Amino acid sequence: MSKTMKATRAPKKVMMVVLCMVAALFILVACGGGSSPLVGRWSVVEVGGMEMPEDMDVVFYFSSDGTGTIEEDVLGDTWEESITWSTDNGTLTITDDWDTDSGPYRISGRRLYLYDDGEVYMILERQ
Repeated sequence: MSKTMKATRAPKKVMMVVLCMVAALFILVACGGGSSPLVGRWSVVEVGGMEMPEDMDVVFYFSSDGTGTIEEDVLGDTWEESITWSTDNGTLTITDDWDTDSGPYRISGRRLYLYDDGEVYMILERQ
């Protein structure tokens, strides 16, 4: 094999390795590096089959570290509570200072559906 052929193979191998590294980086960024699809801000749009009243706003913030907040604004009175959250096999568990709730969940498009006894209990929309 001539020196010219060996010289052209080396840059091709280096270029292939660089392209693979760039592709892997794009995949990690596009998939969120393994972050949960729940991470972000979700506003409650329906509870128990009823739409949220215009003078009431409830927002869940899910952080990637398993913490978060629930912010509530009812008739101008606002409060916030800290939560922790986790998922396991399609079950979402949320814990606040008083209680722990768990139940099945599903994400479809920009909507998060929380279930209770097999029925949709709450619908949230990604903000």
